[in-house]
Amino acid sequence: MTQAEAETITGADAGQRLDRWLRHKFNGLPQSRIEKLCRQGKIRVDGGRTRPSFRLEQGNEVRLSAITAAAAPGKEARREASSAREQPAWLQDSVLFADEHLIAINKPAGIAVQGGTGQALHIDQLASSLIHGPGRRPRLVHRLDKATSGVLVIACTRKAAAA
Repeated sequence: MTQAEAETITGADAGQRLDRWLRHKFNGLPQSRIEKLCRQGKIRVDGGRTRPSFRLEQGNEVRLSAITAAAAPGKEARREASSAREQPAWLQDSVLFADEHLIAINKPAGIAVQGGTGQALHIDQLASSLIHGPGRRPRLVHRLDKATSGVLVIACTRKAAAA
């Protein structure tokens, strides 16, 4: 994007922090870039300068200027692409329940829920292959230890995770 563009916040994005909304919209735009653009006044909410921590409300107009580096795919896009290639066969079979809001899976022992040092494969990374559709991204509702097996709940949307 090279010129100013305005977007109106819908109910699905209401209550979200501005920086998180921008990172999701622009595939992992770095926090440092968001903060700099806010300081420079290139990101405005309802015509005024704002902070990255501003909580968006339905009907807010977010004006974006000169966010050109955002077009490159970020960590999230790379993670989703790699997770689709690496999805093990057991993942689809482990789904116990799925609807438009939640997915419950039977997590086996020995698989980490979140990534970290030395964790090449984890549920948080693989869950994106279970959820499809615009605005739908997996969010962990809780965690289990790597050595623990059991039911793991994953929210399909931000609102479902908050509830």
